[in-house]
Amino acid sequence: MTGLYNTIYNVGSIAAAGALRGGENYTGNAAWLIPTWIQMVCSCIVVCTIFFLPESPRWLYTNGKRDEAARIITKYHGLDNPDSVYLSLQMEEFSQELNLDGADKRWWDYRALFKNRASRYRLMCNLVLSVWGQWSGNGLTSYFMPAFLATAGVTNPTEVLNINLGTSFAGLFVSMTGATFVEKIGRRKLLYRILIVTSFWWILITITAALFKETGSKGAGDAAILFVNLFGVTYSFGITPLQALYPVEVLSYEQRAKGMAFSSLVTNAALMVNQFGLPVAIANIGWKLYIVFVGWCLVESAVVFFFLVETKGRTLEELDEIFDAPNPRKASLAVKKVTLDAGDNVIDVEKIN
Repeated sequence: MTGLYNTIYNVGSIAAAGALRGGENYTGNAAWLIPTWIQMVCSCIVVCTIFFLPESPRWLYTNGKRDEAARIITKYHGLDNPDSVYLSLQMEEFSQELNLDGADKRWWDYRALFKNRASRYRLMCNLVLSVWGQWSGNGLTSYFMPAFLATAGVTNPTEVLNINLGTSFAGLFVSMTGATFVEKIGRRKLLYRILIVTSFWWILITITAALFKETGSKGAGDAAILFVNLFGVTYSFGITPLQALYPVEVLSYEQRAKGMAFSSLVTNAALMVNQFGLPVAIANIGWKLYIVFVGWCLVESAVVFFFLVETKGRTLEELDEIFDAPNPRKASLAVKKVTLDAGDNVIDVEKIN
């Protein structure tokens, strides 16, 4: 569900791209006012509906509202059964793991992000995906799509807007499909494999863009556009669903609010590199910039493979044990055999590997 949340970004992208395409035929201020007002509609919907969303049961529990926390868990996870085994298990985990006087109760206290090795490892996992989500080349193929298309021979404004609108539609459907596979494949496995594939697309983009630069071949330019769209499809399938999902999952409850704020700060710093660095790089070295992404995506994949933990199928409380292990990545990949008695009670947990 959280993975699907981030894919809805593409709905706004479609609205923005469609408004820009439609506004192209207008002159004067209407050309930019129409897209601006249309994009404000979604913000108004959020403002009007936010009051109807349920509160986090963990927040309710740590703020002395345990009955309300139990009611929400029963409604959304316990099939409206107040005697649900899941409810009992979740409330027991809350009592054991949640800090009722943690740093999350003090707006100025960020020590929870750095207080021990487990906290720092969690933050590292969070920031890796936050930064990798901006530095895999997607900034070039989204924010600076017109500049990229110019290196492939496409400079007509209408054609640029049409391509932009098409990629937005493709991004929506592909990212929603990818979100359905996150739980089947696993976060870590999906991410490092996708990054390898993106490096492959950057190899082909580099070759075709270079050929267009040297020969002016329309076929080479069209091939570069095809490969950059395949890159976009790959990115949308494997990275877009994880951008909102994984950074939150790896943080403990005490870290979550401030950790995501810190993550947002670092993400915006990464975006500044895109915003101010990519235009200069494109202007000075053109298609040679793409060689950087070929190698960088492989570096990203290696970091994910060797350091990031797998969070698939884990509760926040189960992840506490994983991050406290000497090697959190290895602990997250361990396979365990659970033995139950006739009443489905856990009587033994055996580690297989």
